[in-house]
Amino acid sequence: MPRHKEISSSVKILETALMAKDPFKILLKMAEDFFKRGNFDELYNIDVMLTDRFIEYLRNGTIDDLEAFIYDVLAFTDSEIGDQLKESEEGRSYFYRWEHFHDLCDAAIEGYDPKLIKRLIESRKHGEELMAILFENKDGIRHNELSKKLGISPQYLSKLLREFQEHDLVTRDSKDKVSIIRLGITGREYMKENQQIDDDSEEYRISPPTAPKIAQENEEYVPIEAGDEFSGRPMGYFWQVT
Repeated sequence: MPRHKEISSSVKILETALMAKDPFKILLKMAEDFFKRGNFDELYNIDVMLTDRFIEYLRNGTIDDLEAFIYDVLAFTDSEIGDQLKESEEGRSYFYRWEHFHDLCDAAIEGYDPKLIKRLIESRKHGEELMAILFENKDGIRHNELSKKLGISPQYLSKLLREFQEHDLVTRDSKDKVSIIRLGITGREYMKENQQIDDDSEEYRISPPTAPKIAQENEEYVPIEAGDEFSGRPMGYFWQVT
């Protein structure tokens, strides 16, 4: 089989897994199967997709999403197969990167104090209105448009946003030299706790993978039979997905 078809098949399996309700469980189960087969080329793909999903959870998820991610990662790294991966020369770099997800999630979660956040928002003029507007604009809103909706100057809005950004209530991204404002992970959690986001609502669900879609149809993941080895690939990837 030509190499490009092998790689396309591999990516297709990963995309199928990411469309599942619990992508991390499936990805880590795939990692277990690939490790048992000695297929470290496919562990690279797992590594890329885990990082992609983690970044997406930080951008668009809630604290509950991150906690679920932590449990899935810990179940793998604390398992017998995790110990074997850690002890292997080719697999230990993946083990330590995946184990580090736990620390990164903890850092995001520990910064959330619901009482402090609630007092901060309610004590700032236009604070609650700002959060409501950002909630209604999931894909973000321009800085100038937001200041007009709030009826305040762009300068005052910048000051308010800087304070809220320090607590991860909002995020600011630059797109075509224009500042786009969105809810941050703490802001999404605040809105959820104040009954603005329903647990079953589709409004704030993690989106499908940000990588280009290659597979055109869905398939169930099944372990690949032994004897289908792919050639090696550089393993220097870490935190490069944007």
